[in-house]
Amino acid sequence: MEVTLRMGGDHTVVVIPERETFTVGRSHRADYRVDGNGVSNMHTDLTYHAKENRITLTDRSQNGTGVIPRGGSPGDAVPVDKGVPTTL
Repeated sequence: MEVTLRMGGDHTVVVIPERETFTVGRSHRADYRVDGNGVSNMHTDLTYHAKENRITLTDRSQNGTGVIPRGGSPGDAVPVDKGVPTTL
């Protein structure tokens, strides 16, 4: 399953593997590293649920995480609740 990650003006498409978690963050322990002052060491977890063909995002950050609706711009980002899996 593919998902687009955006930080500031940059964005990239990553493939989320079918497994328990895929972590995004600044740490070298993260599965996908993102540099930036607003990015926590372990910023967010993404989980691909193959049977339901969906991805959930769990915010683990200090500064919060927002989800941009398909076709939206960064200004359209909707904050997600910390620690609560949110279906993308």
